[in-house]
Amino acid sequence: MPVIINEFEVVMEPSPPPPAQPAPMQPQSEATPVRPESIIRIQQRHQARIKRVWAD
Repeated sequence: MPVIINEFEVVMEPSPPPPAQPAPMQPQSEATPVRPESIIRIQQRHQARIKRVWAD
């Protein structure tokens, strides 16, 4: 069930079932981490939105 927090949508993924037997080592595909520049841009956009709402 997705949950929306402010403008971010948080979706819980179901946990995968445990493997029946040990799997051979495979390279993990990792998601790209959130960069500090992205966080700063999100905060700036949020502050600008707060200022617009306050001005109304």
